[in-house]
Amino acid sequence: METVKFECCPKCDCIHLKNNVYLKKGEPIMIYVECSKCGCFVARYIVSKYTSDKPYESLLKEMRKERLPGSRSAAKLIEEFSQPIAEKFEYIKELRDKIDEKRNVEEIIIDIEKT
Repeated sequence: METVKFECCPKCDCIHLKNNVYLKKGEPIMIYVECSKCGCFVARYIVSKYTSDKPYESLLKEMRKERLPGSRSAAKLIEEFSQPIAEKFEYIKELRDKIDEKRNVEEIIIDIEKT
């Protein structure tokens, strides 16, 4: 099962949200989602890996954690790292436009865990 939906504010149904990224040494990255219209708390996510639109910076962070073979060029590593992310992002946008998901995220998580 797979689905995609816009996350929206539980109070005003606005889809324009702000991610407040909380960083503290020794703790996982936490994202506190806030409605940009009414300021309501929408959700909190605990992040295990973070990749931005700057694949080079994300790749460097990964390289610090593990030793990668030195034979590949930096450009090749960046392409191998960022290409699947870009492809998945495009796929998710296409899927979102095809699916009219009405369930809230909690319901979707419960349904996925049942299968």
